[in-house]
Amino acid sequence: MNTLSELLAILRKRRGLSQYELSTRAGLSERQVSRYETGKAAVMSVQSFAGLLAALPETDEERAAMLAALAALAGE
Repeated sequence: MNTLSELLAILRKRRGLSQYELSTRAGLSERQVSRYETGKAAVMSVQSFAGLLAALPETDEERAAMLAALAALAGE
């Protein structure tokens, strides 16, 4: 299973989006998207995750993978 950071980068690239384009769609700063993808952000707010969840996954499987990755992160 991919980490949430890895999954964000994979899905963004699969959609053909730059970090800037994703940040605009998700209501985040480009810097924050970069920090999430590299794992340098210590925490992610519910609002940020909701924005990414609305902007990235296109299938139920991708949504489930994002939620599972978040749950794994919370369990650490």
